[in-house]
Order: sequence, then structure tokens, then C-alpha cells
Amino acid sequence: MSDIPLHMLDSIQIQELSPEQLEPRTHGKLSVVIPMDDMELILRQMWKSRDTEPKMGELYDKYTELTTFE
Repeated sequence: MSDIPLHMLDSIQIQELSPEQLEPRTHGKLSVVIPMDDMELILRQMWKSRDTEPKMGELYDKYTELTTFE
């Protein structure tokens, strides 16, 4: 069973994925696909706490690099 709090279950959206989307694309225990607009908000919150929470600074650097397209 997942560790998702019950009060959050109603906000989870399930969509049918294409075979390409089902292929693992990263290493680790869990891979997720989220809209880029949501990721930008998550990164903004990571940036705000990067100095007080060292792990947030590491994650901010990691995911900013992955989501910056040039």
C-alpha cells in the first residue's frame, strides 16, 4: 500500500499512458510524470528553502538542470 495520506487521494488524477510513457526513464524507486507548470512551482518552493534545508538546495540544483531546455 502506498504512503499517500487519505485526504490527498481525491486530488490524484489517473490517466491512461502510452507504451512509451510506461518505460522507465530514470533510476530509483519511483518515477513520476508531472506537468511542467507543476514542476516550476515545486522548483520555486525548493529555491525558497534551499539555504535552510541543504537537501532542498541539492534537489533544486538537480531538477533545475534537468528541466532547463536550451
